[in-house]
Amino acid sequence: MFNAVRQIYRHREDFIVIGLAGKIGSGCTKVANFMSMTKEQLNMPSKGLDSHTADKDRKKAIIHAFFEDNWAPFVKIGVRDVITTFILQHDYSSVGSFLADKFTGIKIGADSKELYDKFVDKNNRYIEALSSLDPSESEFIYSYLVTELPSFTDQFKKGLEGESYRNYSSVFQILGDNIRKFGSALPGTEAPEHIYSIAERINLTIKLLRDNNKKVGGKDYFVIDAFRNPFEVMFFQERYSAFYLMAIKSPEEDRMDRLHNELDLTTTQIAEQDGKESPKGSIVDKADTFVSQNIKACIQKADIHIINKGKHENTNFLDLKGQIVKYMALIQSPGLVTPSVDERMMQIAFTAKSNSGCISRQVGAVVTNADGAPVSIGWNDVPEGHVCCLFRTIDNLFADVDELAYSNYEKTNKKFRGKLKEMRDSYGSGDALRGKPVSYCFKDVQNEVEEKDNQVYTRALHAEERAFLQIVKHGGQSVVGGALYTTASPCDLCSKKAYHLGIKRIVFIEPYPGIAAKNILESGTQTVDVVLYQGAIGYAYHKVYEPILPFKDELAAFQKQFELQAKPEVTEFSAES
Repeated sequence: MFNAVRQIYRHREDFIVIGLAGKIGSGCTKVANFMSMTKEQLNMPSKGLDSHTADKDRKKAIIHAFFEDNWAPFVKIGVRDVITTFILQHDYSSVGSFLADKFTGIKIGADSKELYDKFVDKNNRYIEALSSLDPSESEFIYSYLVTELPSFTDQFKKGLEGESYRNYSSVFQILGDNIRKFGSALPGTEAPEHIYSIAERINLTIKLLRDNNKKVGGKDYFVIDAFRNPFEVMFFQERYSAFYLMAIKSPEEDRMDRLHNELDLTTTQIAEQDGKESPKGSIVDKADTFVSQNIKACIQKADIHIINKGKHENTNFLDLKGQIVKYMALIQSPGLVTPSVDERMMQIAFTAKSNSGCISRQVGAVVTNADGAPVSIGWNDVPEGHVCCLFRTIDNLFADVDELAYSNYEKTNKKFRGKLKEMRDSYGSGDALRGKPVSYCFKDVQNEVEEKDNQVYTRALHAEERAFLQIVKHGGQSVVGGALYTTASPCDLCSKKAYHLGIKRIVFIEPYPGIAAKNILESGTQTVDVVLYQGAIGYAYHKVYEPILPFKDELAAFQKQFELQAKPEVTEFSAES
């Protein structure tokens, strides 16, 4: 039984792939560097217990004890370095010409050519090793990609004349887009199968690095720094149950301070970077949706949310390192500790959002009382008695079917129906939809009719709004001093309602565009604590908090093994002796 338990856990303990995603300046590289450290380098202080110890400190003590016996450093794979391997598949002059044509004033310094050509030969060997998956090349792969190539990428960055960091980021953004579009760093033949070119190269690299780990006796722990494209995230999520995506987030003031002071970026440059990394609007408005960066979409796919408060919290990043250590322990040994209050409440909100019939986005919310007990749950959807947009189709409206689902306005207004007919005709015969409903957003259609962009035509109530109204509708208890958990963040209108109800704490996952925090929640006589969510979410919540087997049974297996080992050997004696 003991050996069976060890084998079950070995499945979790021996192979882990962590992907990182976050805005520029959020600290992805900082986290990757911490994960690649040894236990001694991390230097995590133990947590002492006394007669006044709280549960959160007991959890820290358990995590620290596990960390001391089980931590192993991760092998860091830089996405930027993988992009460099695609660059090195082209000769120096071709890359220089492309950059000169694409970016005004950007060129590679002439003194970089000798180093570039030296790495071309090594890179060719790397590409050949990947294509053959030759185990004998695994040691070279480790030396090249993990040890040598990062320094070359830094040299390549320094070789870009002008405003180095801005140019470097812009260059790698467009080269990464090219790879996903053409399968190469420089333009070629566009084909949809190239979307996963970067992800596939990382995957093949991991396979060979695992061969190297076998030789040196290391664990197969890999951290990928950092994902910028959500389809590359999906590539790994669908291939490895051992893959977890960590969203690295930082309070906006901390992030901006870091970008201004450490990277010397202007406000305009930061806005340009953010606009490229997290494009606004519908995906159908962007020709390069599948090949370009979308940090916001990556964060939405995250399994675990990590908050980097930087040196504003402490001088040794202990809080940040503590979060990393905690979730590595839970990945290795699920159920080692129980979830935090924030995790429990946010998981309810996350589950609730799937009830939403909104065809634009789904949001969930939970409201608690002052004692932290859930009082109400909500999700963005139409008022009770109306039919959600997902269930309403253009075809049924025109066929006078399911009449209660549609308003008199939709049935009679000629301009509105004319816009709907144009929309329906744009789908053709509908064969491409393969049986899916031709639903529509009333707000979008009405705004086209009026040639405006007015949110007032939204049919749905916001998730936070529905949670508040549920309390009123069913005569619930007071929420003064309570908390609001939302998988987005409250808009201005919902923020005013939360403030009026006496909510003292708002926990959110995804920032909502607007000025609600500074204009409403941080003003007036009350104090509302607005915090980014930290913890596991969704499927990962169950993966890290549901024990593989009852802990009592696991302890029994260890106890039995100890008894067998301690039992003295029995010697048989003959009658004569």
